[in-house]
Order: sequence, then structure tokens, then C-alpha cells
Amino acid sequence: MVEKVNNSDYKRYIHFLSVSKWSASDVNSVTMKLVDSSLREQKIKSGLPTGLVIDETSHLKKGKKSVGVSPQYAGVVGKVDNCQVAVHLSLGNEKFCSLVGTELFSPEVWTKDKERCDAAGVPELDQKFLTKPDLALKLVKWAIDSGIEFDFIGGDGLYGHNAELTRSLDALAQFYV
Repeated sequence: MVEKVNNSDYKRYIHFLSVSKWSASDVNSVTMKLVDSSLREQKIKSGLPTGLVIDETSHLKKGKKSVGVSPQYAGVVGKVDNCQVAVHLSLGNEKFCSLVGTELFSPEVWTKDKERCDAAGVPELDQKFLTKPDLALKLVKWAIDSGIEFDFIGGDGLYGHNAELTRSLDALAQFYV
């Protein structure tokens, strides 16, 4: 942003992202509701179905102090490497898609080490191990509880082949692709 926005200040961006008090969850909630509203309008005009898409991304890291960093599968390089992984939820149709929710995956090596979690500032509630499909279900339930409208849930094999997740989606009367 500093390179593209005239008269921007690098130090202010860094302060905003790393020190200032703002809630990523609140930002995701507002974004999700705005995207939902836009996609509902598009569906009325064009009939395009809306999908809630589960996916994940990895970010390679060298150190050990960033929350969730450990040797784990990194899709960005297609192998196990030292990285962080986040599970994402997107809302979209054939013409438009937006990221609307995310949860950082913390491997058991992190959640079993309370001292490490405390030192990294991980809230007590987030120090419980959840699998990636568990995080995906948490995001889906959040979208449903928020009143978000969608026609189907999509995801790759990691999520689609997870019996616990698919049974949970069935119990929520959700169509999964």
C-alpha cells in the first residue's frame, strides 16, 4: 500500500497492523455482511448461485516464535516445511469472490506448550487444539449464525474426505461439494 498510495506513511501502516487495537474478527464480520448483501443482489438479477468456499493457505517462516509456525504441509511449496497455515472462508459466485473469514491453525506442538502460547500472546481460548476441518466447521457455523445466504459449501479433498466435517455439515442441512 505504501508503494501505491500517494502520501502514505510506512510507519503508520506498521503501527496499524501490529500495535493498534482493532479486531480482525470484526473486520471479517463487516466484510462478510457486505459481500453477502452484494451477492444476494447479484443472485436476484442473474440467478447465480452463491458458494461458501473453504480453503487454506500457508506462509513460509524461518523462526519459531510466530504463532502456529512449525514443520507442516505447506501448499505454497507442495511439501512439509516450516510455515504458518490458516483456514479461510470465501463467499462468491461465478463472477465475484471475497475472503470473509479466517482462522489460524495451531499445530499440537503449539497448543500443548502453554508457556510458548502465553509468550506469543495467544489468548487462553485459542490454546485448544483444533484440526483444520474443525476450524472450517467453526467458520461455517459462524457464517450460518450471522445469517449469511449461500447455496452450497465447497472445498478440496482435505475437507471433503473428512467424515466428521461432512457429517457435521449434513447435520446442519448444508449441501457440500
